[in-house]
Amino acid sequence: LQEVDIPDWQGLKHSEIQDKSPTLLQAFHESPGKFEIYSDGELRRPLFDLYQRVCGFMGERISRSKSRILVVSHLGTSQALINVALGLTESNHHCIQQSQCAVSRLEFRATGNAELTRLNDTGHLGQPLPKIKSQKNGVRVIFLGFADRANLQGLDFSILNAEEDSVWIENGLDAEGLALPLKPAVFSIGIDGLDKSLAERIKQLRMHGNHVSTLLIATRSASLTKIAESLFGIPQALMASVHNSTEFSMVVHDSTEQARPIVQLLNNSIAGFLKQ
Repeated sequence: LQEVDIPDWQGLKHSEIQDKSPTLLQAFHESPGKFEIYSDGELRRPLFDLYQRVCGFMGERISRSKSRILVVSHLGTSQALINVALGLTESNHHCIQQSQCAVSRLEFRATGNAELTRLNDTGHLGQPLPKIKSQKNGVRVIFLGFADRANLQGLDFSILNAEEDSVWIENGLDAEGLALPLKPAVFSIGIDGLDKSLAERIKQLRMHGNHVSTLLIATRSASLTKIAESLFGIPQALMASVHNSTEFSMVVHDSTEQARPIVQLLNNSIAGFLKQ
């Protein structure tokens, strides 16, 4: 299964592509579904072609298998495999991150539908949070979903910045008596959607141009998909497995320097955020 095929960029570093083809690179990041490039005298759609190849691969290999399959691939191909399995197109190509040697897991149900239960997990590399691949600025939001009680004892709060309003808890979620090093702020989800206080705080932090602020949001698992979609426009297909989990974690990075929020990590566990 061949990776994204752009011969003119092959072997070049990102910085070299930026110098050589800044307009095309911007289009690649901002409009992946419409991205076109002339190569060898013909107009090509590299991401569209990749997704067509992946669809064929899924039909030939994945859908017919009744056992576990290990796929080792280039990062862009992994992104395409995950998106196609979830019913997403090349327009969503950059909404998830894939890091070197990270592990992702798709589970296919009897209905044929796939659920993403693990995305870009780098815990086995000693990295509870995947490295940010783009500009290191803006805000990184750690979502922790719980069935009914937010058991935050044992969490490694060193991953947070010592900033005001770094911890947010959904109103009504049982979290009494927990020894938090930072006083949590409370947010609500009403008939009209998410209250503005949390959204405004994230909007402020994503404007940071010289560092990354980290925010922790503890919520009910049942609320997480609605919150993530409201704040960042995250496709619900990425978060389908949250409804089957008693615990769930997701990390999103966003800044004014990138075209869209990026899901860096997803897991049906919070173990990676506990003190070792």
